[in-house]
Amino acid sequence: MFGTPGKHHSVPKRITNPDDFDISVIRRTVYEETVPTVGKLLPKLRETINFKGGSTSLKLILRKIGFKRKKTRNNRGALIERDDIRSKRVAYLRAIKKYREEGRTIIYEDETFIHSSHTRPKNWTDDTPSGYMAPVSNATNYQKWLTEKLIPNLPPKSVLVVDNAQYHNVQFNKAPTSQTTKAKMMEWLTVNNVPFHDGMLKIQLYDLIKAHKPLHKNFVIDNIMTAYGHTVLRLPPCHPDLNPNELVWADVKSSQ
Repeated sequence: MFGTPGKHHSVPKRITNPDDFDISVIRRTVYEETVPTVGKLLPKLRETINFKGGSTSLKLILRKIGFKRKKTRNNRGALIERDDIRSKRVAYLRAIKKYREEGRTIIYEDETFIHSSHTRPKNWTDDTPSGYMAPVSNATNYQKWLTEKLIPNLPPKSVLVVDNAQYHNVQFNKAPTSQTTKAKMMEWLTVNNVPFHDGMLKIQLYDLIKAHKPLHKNFVIDNIMTAYGHTVLRLPPCHPDLNPNELVWADVKSSQ
């Protein structure tokens, strides 16, 4: 017997990776609405940034940049910003205000790059010598540029504002994960002077680590800058709009 052919529905591809400029516009558009909803935002974003996605794509983007849906008094859904994102923005704005009042030079950094070696970490080979170069570490290159190019040209006690790119956040003595061995967890707690006792279960040790790791983050670039008398300040997550360089990229984008 032959079965009835199933129906094939073409599902449009989700558009969920806007660039920093578009993220800034999306965030600003949310703030401009008294009661922001996806239905109100979608036509405005189609006009301002030529957004090609639908409501599902926009919902995914909004969730990614720190917004969540909450019911209002009349039972309608509205968008609000997550508390942790709001808290980090307030902390950043207070810090930048303090540094300006101190008269310190503030450097806003942004960058783009290409994969210079154009290789993958692993490739098929016949064991003959080849000319493939190993992939270059962005973190290593960034630290080299920081030390050799940027720092020698900074005024004393400068403040470097960076985003949350992975190579800005390489850590010394990174906190263990839930998959780390119990011995390594105990070692980390000992190094950071966090009290525990030998009879504690692994899950209990990990709870201690989660509670204390925000206090013991030790970033490589922060140490480099501090050694030269400078300070690193990180932008709050999902806030490229607080970096003036994005205005320059916006002009470049709009002129093309």
